[in-house]
Amino acid sequence: MSSKNYPQFIKVNPKIFLKHFINKSNANNLLVRIIIYILISVIYYRLMDANSSLGIEWRPFHEDRVINAVQNIFNNNYLLKFGLTSWEKIDINSLGETQLYLYLVPAITYLHYIPLIKILPNMEIVQYGPFLDYLFISSVGILVAELAIFILGKEKSNSNIIISSEAFILFITAPWTYRMMLAPWSDVPYLGFMLTALLLFRYKKNKLGLISILIAGLCNFIWSFFIFSFNIIIYIFVKLNISSKQRLNEVMPPYLSKNNEGIYYKLVLLLPTLIYFTQLNLAKYSTFGIIHNGSSSLFRIGIDSYQNIHHGGFLSSLQFLGGNRLSVCLSNQDLSILMRNIASFNCIMSISGLTIISLFSIVGIFILIKSDINSRWLLLPISWSFILYIMLFQQGSAVHLQGYSFVFSFLFTIGILKCLDIISKKLAKKDSLGFIFLLPIFIGIILTSIRVSFLTGING
Repeated sequence: MSSKNYPQFIKVNPKIFLKHFINKSNANNLLVRIIIYILISVIYYRLMDANSSLGIEWRPFHEDRVINAVQNIFNNNYLLKFGLTSWEKIDINSLGETQLYLYLVPAITYLHYIPLIKILPNMEIVQYGPFLDYLFISSVGILVAELAIFILGKEKSNSNIIISSEAFILFITAPWTYRMMLAPWSDVPYLGFMLTALLLFRYKKNKLGLISILIAGLCNFIWSFFIFSFNIIIYIFVKLNISSKQRLNEVMPPYLSKNNEGIYYKLVLLLPTLIYFTQLNLAKYSTFGIIHNGSSSLFRIGIDSYQNIHHGGFLSSLQFLGGNRLSVCLSNQDLSILMRNIASFNCIMSISGLTIISLFSIVGIFILIKSDINSRWLLLPISWSFILYIMLFQQGSAVHLQGYSFVFSFLFTIGILKCLDIISKKLAKKDSLGFIFLLPIFIGIILTSIRVSFLTGING
């Protein structure tokens, strides 16, 4: 029989067929992961909405901020031309009479609410706005889960569905994430666009990655400036021959350090800071003289004066590790003495337990950075920036456990998974057996996170 009479499938090149099969399997795998992410999100949001004392609705103070910020964008384009808006109501008639002191914020972080005004009547932002935030927070969780597959070296493993699901559950149930459901800060879009950039760099989409980093920085210039500072310090050390050039390449996204794109990367990191202070000065020296009345840097650091009582040093700034302040355990005044003691004891145990888990996650991050060169550019800059943030802004970190701590949800997730991965390999050589052995511990971590989220105070 001649070869031309063979069935069509026999004529297919085996290598091409195998490549097509693998690509199709990967696509199906991704679809399965996305379905899992959606199911986990729906179950968790319904659980917290029904059982948490605060639910998942915006806190009243955040509602006011969003409404004011969006109304200022929609009705008062004077600030918008500087790329700013305000958390406070602006009386247009009072503009120009005297210098106006307002709490100014980047308008970009509120632009996604504008379509709600166009689509829905009567400013129904409070009713439907949180839904947009849930979608975005879940999207950030998906980015974390997909990066976890790469960071932990599970891209070509059959267990990537398990790893990604674990990562998503850890991230979405973390108390630092829950706080952002109640009152999202600019750190939420920052982390979202930053992780998007890391994934884009991972797949050599450098130009899109740089655009995403720029958007992230425009949402929160402080994180962008800290990562810029980290890269500049490494660069200076290389130039002074204190460190090798290889170290510089290890902490930058791949394919950027070998050409001029490395320079563009640093400029894009610095640009949001320059833009932000330019915006403030343009508003200040404009016709109406609008001045930003936010707290000074020295106040947030905690060394502006002796009267700054909201400052407990670095130990106070580390209380984020427990997901909540221990002071929430002392507020059960409506209970009997016995019930109050029981509630306080278990509250302290929950927060202390999560603190220990958080410390393990930090150990996991250090192990990854130390042992895996390929993960350094993903983890080292943001880890360094996070440490700098809590050590520098000690007063701000002591007062606010939200905002900046949302970034820790990412580090927490990756660190815990690394620790579990190490223990799993020690217990059993096969991934499936290791997963089965560690399943009770994983469940315990999730339940502890949810328990601590239930303790969140009235202001989120």
